[in-house]
Amino acid sequence: MFKTFLTVSALFLGMQAFAQYDDSFMFDDAIDIDGVYTESDSKVSPSDRMKAMRAQLEKRNEMLVRRKIENVRLQQEMEMMKKLNQTMNQTFKQMDNALNNM
Repeated sequence: MFKTFLTVSALFLGMQAFAQYDDSFMFDDAIDIDGVYTESDSKVSPSDRMKAMRAQLEKRNEMLVRRKIENVRLQQEMEMMKKLNQTMNQTFKQMDNALNNM
């Protein structure tokens, strides 16, 4: 049994399988997710492509700037909250000292 298994496995490992793969039919026309045919980007002029890329970069840069501004604002609010907390604690301590000294 073991010898036949080895013989059969050696035969399968020794065989070569050749398949012809033709991908010329793939990716010829653009079809979006809904299955609707759309014009390919090759008909878009380079200036229009550059304009679209520039608009996309401007959107991304604007988003990054907004995120950076929000981070700075949050950091400043945290610092201000810490200072306010320290000031309030100091005021309460002074009030306690004043009440204890009476």
